[in-house]
Amino acid sequence: MTVHFVYVKGSGIETPRAITNELAKRLAKKYEVKVYDWTENLSIKPNEGDILLGHPNPQKNTIFRKSFWNKGWKKRIIIYPFQHYIPETSAFIDPLIVNADSYLAICGKYWIDTIPESLFSHWQPKITRLDLAVRRDHFPFVKQSFAPAGQRRFLYIGNTQKYKGCDYLAEIAEANPHFHIGWIGQGEMPSKRIAAYGYQVFSESSALELISSYDFLLTCGVADPNPTTILEAASWGLIPICTPQSGYYNEDWLVNIPFGDVVEASRILNLYNSLPESQLREYQQLSSKKLENYYNWNRFAEEVIDCIEAPKQDYSSSTYTQDRFRSIANRQALKRIVMQNQLGQFKSRAKASVKRKLHYFNLFRK
Repeated sequence: MTVHFVYVKGSGIETPRAITNELAKRLAKKYEVKVYDWTENLSIKPNEGDILLGHPNPQKNTIFRKSFWNKGWKKRIIIYPFQHYIPETSAFIDPLIVNADSYLAICGKYWIDTIPESLFSHWQPKITRLDLAVRRDHFPFVKQSFAPAGQRRFLYIGNTQKYKGCDYLAEIAEANPHFHIGWIGQGEMPSKRIAAYGYQVFSESSALELISSYDFLLTCGVADPNPTTILEAASWGLIPICTPQSGYYNEDWLVNIPFGDVVEASRILNLYNSLPESQLREYQQLSSKKLENYYNWNRFAEEVIDCIEAPKQDYSSSTYTQDRFRSIANRQALKRIVMQNQLGQFKSRAKASVKRKLHYFNLFRK
């Protein structure tokens, strides 16, 4: 039996490449493993007993989506980040989920607890929630002391795409000019009150020195499955603060702020900005234990292996089909979303093509 593992290949300590590298070497202790990049344009023909495991690409003519429909797989298992607030990002995999054996959904508890009323409720029987992991040696403890109460600093790490909630982060920054909020990442940040440091390589001492000058990680996701930056920050010794829509909630080792309520979020941030250092140390100790005992790559790999080894299930049972009308309605809605996305992409390409042709036309006229 061979496990054909499709994910994002490459070096680096950050996800998603860390997922590929850490999982592949642990799978290789138990199975023959072949690793492919998710952008490859080929189709894998399975031998008897082979497993297809990995991450579908939004582009149709890519390896996982082409290989998925080939006959002969013992199991087809999808690993894909999950949130349901912005359905456009996941709607395209609906036909895959419905036909897959299992869906390992990389997400926090929030997204599973709130799935019943979403367009993805019919996926529930296929889903096993999969928490991410972090290597402590790649993200060493650097936060030896906190700034004095009232002078603490907040750091956001990530891009500025819609799902990251940077508009809300900007609202918080504008409402609290006494806060120092920094940002490591790339994109267009809506507020000038947020100090931008651009892209940083976390294995370099200069990046670690910058990170150690901050006290809290602040991430305001609106549709973020469960960003690894929260685990990385906890490993460095920063106190993570996030919205429930960042996946993590009801945990004793981090702090939640509500999404869409600047007043309440500001109250909580001001509270933690003023806490005695001893209480912040308690958060560090709790997060350190959680990272050591749970958010590690051995646990992550064990859960994937359990999914590979589990007996195949019969999803034609009444448990899976009991809400058939809801399932049909969900699937039709997701199909419309995919078609709207495709239409939008076609219009964008056509607009770019016209603009390019006009540019060359004007060049030739000169």
